[in-house]
Amino acid sequence: MNKRSRRMRAGVGAGVVAALATVGLATASGAAASAADPGVTDKEVTIGYIYPATGLAASISQNGIKAFQARIDRENAAGGVNGRKIKVVAKDDGSSAQNVPVTHDLV
Repeated sequence: MNKRSRRMRAGVGAGVVAALATVGLATASGAAASAADPGVTDKEVTIGYIYPATGLAASISQNGIKAFQARIDRENAAGGVNGRKIKVVAKDDGSSAQNVPVTHDLV
């Protein structure tokens, strides 16, 4: 594996870890979240997942969204976050480090 592939894979892994950490924070503080919080309703918690579905890094991240969704599905099968199901909104960043517009779309 060349240096560039390792960096891309590390970036994809960091994105998954960050997203899962967000789920963990939602789990820890879910009882305090009100229905007025963005992305949180009485029955659902919405989280975003940014990944490279197209571009240079797409070939090494093709299973990332599948693994992420599998983990979310597992949590939902166990009752979700404090009884709320987790909904994922996934966005393609085109393998670009300049993904601010994609981030803004999720927010």
